[in-house]
Amino acid sequence: MEVTREMVKQIAELARLELNEAEEVRMQADLQQILSYMECLEDTGLHADAGRIVTTDQLRPDEVQPSMPVEELLAVSPSQQGFWTPEEG
Repeated sequence: MEVTREMVKQIAELARLELNEAEEVRMQADLQQILSYMECLEDTGLHADAGRIVTTDQLRPDEVQPSMPVEELLAVSPSQQGFWTPEEG
């Protein structure tokens, strides 16, 4: 695929870049080089995610577990002014 100056101008406009003529020429060459490299990769038959490692989370399922009664927890918790607790009503 050939990168044209019009393509460069359109890309620059979409990216909200103001390029002068020298920058357009340089950008055209850079983009052409990038696309040529991508075409070489495409010819190798490699996919973009070929090196990606797929993992799955090894989490246990959530299960309801018994907990301490609220009264016991409040009995051992410090009483602090400014914080609401059920015993304060």
